[in-house]
Amino acid sequence: MASSQVSKWFFKTYCWCLCIVTLFPGCVFTWVHRETILNEIPEVEGTVQPAYGSVVVRNESLYQYLEAQVEPVAKIKTLHPPIKKPPHIIFILADDMGYADIGYHNNGIKTPVIDRLARRGVKFENYYSQQICAPSRAVLLTGKYVSHHKLSHNINPRDSVCLPFEHHLLPQELKKHGYSTHIVGKWHMGRSSWECLPEKRGFDSFLGIHGGGASYVSHLQRYNEGQKGYALYNGSRVALEHKGTYAPEVYKMRATDLITQHRNKESKPLFLLLSTQLVHGPNFDVPIEHLEGHMHHNTSNRVVHSAQATILDGVVEAVIKSLKKNQMWKNSVLIFSSDNGGSRRFGGRNLPLRGWKGEFFEGGIRVPAFLVSPLLAKPARGKVFTGLMGISDWYSTIIKGIIGKSLPRHLNLDSVNMWLNIKNGNSKSARKQYLYSIGSECFHNLVDTRTAYRWQGWKYIDLGNETDIGEKVFLFNITADPFEEYNLASERPDMVGIIQRKIRRNFCKKATQPVHPAEVDESSPIHHNGVMKPWL
Repeated sequence: MASSQVSKWFFKTYCWCLCIVTLFPGCVFTWVHRETILNEIPEVEGTVQPAYGSVVVRNESLYQYLEAQVEPVAKIKTLHPPIKKPPHIIFILADDMGYADIGYHNNGIKTPVIDRLARRGVKFENYYSQQICAPSRAVLLTGKYVSHHKLSHNINPRDSVCLPFEHHLLPQELKKHGYSTHIVGKWHMGRSSWECLPEKRGFDSFLGIHGGGASYVSHLQRYNEGQKGYALYNGSRVALEHKGTYAPEVYKMRATDLITQHRNKESKPLFLLLSTQLVHGPNFDVPIEHLEGHMHHNTSNRVVHSAQATILDGVVEAVIKSLKKNQMWKNSVLIFSSDNGGSRRFGGRNLPLRGWKGEFFEGGIRVPAFLVSPLLAKPARGKVFTGLMGISDWYSTIIKGIIGKSLPRHLNLDSVNMWLNIKNGNSKSARKQYLYSIGSECFHNLVDTRTAYRWQGWKYIDLGNETDIGEKVFLFNITADPFEEYNLASERPDMVGIIQRKIRRNFCKKATQPVHPAEVDESSPIHHNGVMKPWL
């Protein structure tokens, strides 16, 4: 017999044997128990055997009986994996931390814990906040561009405005899904009435300051020239017990206490927004022992700024240790972001980027950010995400991506879910554009007339009436020129026109004009026993 014939005969014999071994036990079982099976199948009235060629009607009772007798091994493979507990989410919002104010961008800054976390997570290197504090917080909490929530400016202690109530904030959405929500540190979303404050806007608890900044030790906030008021609150109560205690220590203790208290709340995941005011000024009250190791910097402001970065690093370390100690770290996601670029006034650095806090050049809005979590897939750990991303994207990324819930369409967010790409180490971004500011392109008679917009590889800035450098309109090929050295506006008027039309077509119709309320005297701490207190 030829070898090919032998092979065919062997293969056929093998197949027959396999079929017999596989099917024979089932056939024997069915034959032996045929009477029992036939007797136990429920009768169905009116069931008749179909004639040849007729439509076969499925006997549901028969199928249900047979499925009940079969061991559900095959089903087990098709079931969705068990739903894990929603992860704890820790969002650390640094204040005025510029591009070169963090160790992994500048080895002259000592932030070893932050650097290590960033190396083990995903660093965002094409990531944008807003140019100043309040707009960044508003964009984070609403998931919307500044053109959609009226806060394109900072809120002063005398302003009677706060983040508009029609917006459904991130902590409010998280509470819908069972989260316990807490904020520690700086609020800066308005303080004119109790309704404006964190515990009325989705947070279960608050310890911190309502305004944009206060002394780290005395907790006095400047109201105007010659007036200051005590600004530290624990919920609705003035927290006088912390007077004289360095604020980062107060905030660190509160954050770790919240984590410890949360350990036994098995059913409730934790959302903690930690905004310690570091590395924002004032620079005069850093404890002297923290300055050691930073005296090599060339200005006193830079010495203090560098020390504050290291203090923030210590706060982050304490949070991580507490999560691990309380066995929460393995199911946690930690997000780190700055709210804007470094401040020239307080010793910040944004090099090699152009510009400062308050500006729409890269130095004012492109900031350090990363995400780290044991839940990241291994290919993602240590990756750099180079896709376009903004601080507004955390709303959808947290809700739709990290905790896997849907978002109502009526929220009309300007937020893109980046979680799948982040988690799997893919740097592609669904974003093609990002609106930083909208001014005279859509509105007239504004306090801030500037417009700034990113579209693909192009970045457009119109300084409106706020220019003192001779040029008003800027166009950068930001991919080829990340340091914004070459203004192409005069060379590419065609592209300037395309972008201006895009802004008017895509954003002007839905934009809301920013509100700049009159300052009111009733807000003065003189009227409230020296305390910065809501007055409406």
